[in-house]
Amino acid sequence: MQQKYQVIILGSGIAGTMLAAILARHKVKVLVIDKGSHPKFAIGESTIPYTTFTIAGISELFDIPELHPANIRQKVLHSCGIKKNLSFAYHHAGKEQIQQEVTQSNSGVAELHFFRQDLDSYLLQVAIRYGVNIKQNCNISDIEFSSNGKDVLVTSTEGEEFLASYVVDAIGYSSILAKKFDLRENPTHLKSHTRSLFTHMIDVPYFEVCVHPQKVHSMPVNFYEGTVHHLFDGGWIWVIPFNNHKDSTNPLCSVGLQLDARRFPNTDIPPEQEFFEIISKYPSIYKQFKNAKSVRDWISIPRLQYSSQKCVGDRYCLIPNSYGFVDPLFSRGLASNCGGVKYLATLILEATKEDDFSEERFQHLNEIYRKELDLHDSLVYGAYISFNDFELWKCWQGVWTIAEFINFFQVVMTLNQLKNGNPNPFKKLDIMGPIQELNPFIKEAVHEMEQVDKGNLSTKAAAKNIKDLLQQIDFLPEPLKFSFSRRFFKPSMLKLMEVAHWLEFKSTPNVRSYYETFNPFKFNQVVKEMAKR
Repeated sequence: MQQKYQVIILGSGIAGTMLAAILARHKVKVLVIDKGSHPKFAIGESTIPYTTFTIAGISELFDIPELHPANIRQKVLHSCGIKKNLSFAYHHAGKEQIQQEVTQSNSGVAELHFFRQDLDSYLLQVAIRYGVNIKQNCNISDIEFSSNGKDVLVTSTEGEEFLASYVVDAIGYSSILAKKFDLRENPTHLKSHTRSLFTHMIDVPYFEVCVHPQKVHSMPVNFYEGTVHHLFDGGWIWVIPFNNHKDSTNPLCSVGLQLDARRFPNTDIPPEQEFFEIISKYPSIYKQFKNAKSVRDWISIPRLQYSSQKCVGDRYCLIPNSYGFVDPLFSRGLASNCGGVKYLATLILEATKEDDFSEERFQHLNEIYRKELDLHDSLVYGAYISFNDFELWKCWQGVWTIAEFINFFQVVMTLNQLKNGNPNPFKKLDIMGPIQELNPFIKEAVHEMEQVDKGNLSTKAAAKNIKDLLQQIDFLPEPLKFSFSRRFFKPSMLKLMEVAHWLEFKSTPNVRSYYETFNPFKFNQVVKEMAKR
C-alpha cells in the first residue's frame, strides 16, 4: 500500500527544514523532497535582529530547543561569521572613500553570518531527529491534485509516487507550484529592478586594514564584525565574512554586486570580469578586492525581482521566497522566510487536527506576504535612487531604520509575551502587522523618491522633504527619531528608559496601545539573553 503523508515539503533549505521539524515535533507525518543533496551552496547568509528573534520565538512557541539561536550558534559558529552591525560606506567614482560618509546600525544582538551549507545540513539533521522523512536527489515531474479534495500526488522523474494531504513549496524562485498554476505576475508589480553577481572568495582583507582603521571611521563597532555595504551611484556590494572571529575555521567571504539594471543593463561580459571592471572605478573598494580570488563560479542573475498573484490554494502553499523576492539589501529575505514559517506552521497544525486543508483556512497569508514584499520593495526602490547622493541616502537610511525598528520592537515584545505565558502571541501579529501609521509614512517617502526618479525633483529637495517627514512622525519614540548629525545608532538602557517615559507621558493613545507590553527592563533582559555568546 502506498504510504500517505500529511504534508510534503518541496525544498530542504532553512524554511523547508525548519517547517518540517516543527510539524514533525507535533506528530505530523512529513516528507521533504529536494532535487539536490546536502551539503550544498545556498545564498541568503546575513541576518537582522528580526530574523534572530523570530527564530527564537519559533523555538519557544513550538518547543524545539535545537532551533534556538543560542543552540544554532553553538553548532555552527566555527564555520559562520559573527554579525554585530550593518555598516554602510558611500563611494564616489574616482575618489577615495570619505570617512564622514560612513554610517552604521548596531542592534546589541549577537547574530551570525550563516554559512548556509553547514546551517542547512544542521537543520536537516534536526528535522530527521524529529521524525521527518527525507528524499534527496529527487526531481519532480508532476504534482496532481485529486478531484476528491483530499489527496496530492507528487511524481518523480524516476516514476516514484508520494501521496499527501497538503504540499508546501519551499523551493524559491524555481517554484514548481508557481509554474504549475501560472502564479507569477508577468510583469511583476514590484518597483525595484536590479540584477546580481555573486560568489565566495578568499583573501578578502577587512575594510579597516585597507582603508579606514576604527579610530578613523569613528564607528562604535569594527566593520569586519558585521555586514559591510559598499554603496555607489547605481548599486552596492555586500561583504559577508565568515572568518571574522577567533573561533572561525572558515576562510571564505561572501561577496555580491547588485546593480540597478536600468543604469547598468545586462551584458555578455563574464560576471567576474564585470565585477572587477566596476569596482576599478572606486579606489577604496578596489583596495579590498584587488588580491581576492573566487573559490566557486560566479553566478549572474539578470533580474532579482519576482512576485506571485497569490501564495495559497486548495491543499498547497508557497513560502515567502517561493512567492516573491526583491533584493538582498537590508537582509530581509531570511527574515521574511522565518516569519512565513511561524505563520504557516500554526495554520497547518490547526488544519491537520480537522483534516481540512482548504484554501480558505490559509487565505489571509496572501495579505501578510503581499504587505511584507511590498514594504521591502519600497525600501529597496527608494534606496537605489538615494545612492545618487550621500545626503539623500542618509535620509533614506532613516526611513529604513524606522521600519526596521518597528518590526524588531514588535517581535521582541511578542517573545516577551510568549515567555510570560501567552500561548501564541504571534497570532496577534497576523492581524495587526506593523503599526498602521508606518504605511502612509513609507508611501509619502517613496513618493519623494519617485519624483527624483522621474526628474521632477532634485536630490537636495527630496532630502529636505524626507527630513521633514522624519521629524513629523508621531508613532516612533522621540529618543529613537532620526538625527541627521548622527552617523550611527547603538541601543542602550538609557534610551530604553527614555522610550518608556515618552510612551507614558507624550504618546497618543493609539501609539501607546501598540507598545502596550513594553517594559524597558524586560525588553533589555530579552535582548541580553539573545546577545549571550
